[in-house]
Amino acid sequence: MLDESLLDTPEALSEADRRGLLRGAAEAGARVRTAARHAAEAGVNDLKPDGRPRAVLIAGPGAAATHVADLLGTLAGAGSPVTRLAPTGVAPAAGALRWELPGWAGSVDLLLIATPDGTEPGLSLLADQ
Repeated sequence: MLDESLLDTPEALSEADRRGLLRGAAEAGARVRTAARHAAEAGVNDLKPDGRPRAVLIAGPGAAATHVADLLGTLAGAGSPVTRLAPTGVAPAAGALRWELPGWAGSVDLLLIATPDGTEPGLSLLADQ
């Protein structure tokens, strides 16, 4: 339950929301609109699906990728297996995380990259694979 008196004091609101979830929720709509615009500009709307992917592979740092994998796995059911790709490397070291596609991954599989800001070089290398 939200204490409405917090809305009158930005400092108190920041103290109550230590993880920044309110700011993230407030920014989510703009991020989705921006991503949809970029996808349309890249021609994603012109792609014609040939059915379901054989598998959905999800890569990304932190809990976001885990939560996306759990959500999509629940939604897809047995129709398309969902696999979270675990990184290798040491997380605190800048640029140390790396992801590898499994040997069986191919053109009939879907790779989703979940990232809070798109600055992880290991994810760029994964997309290049």
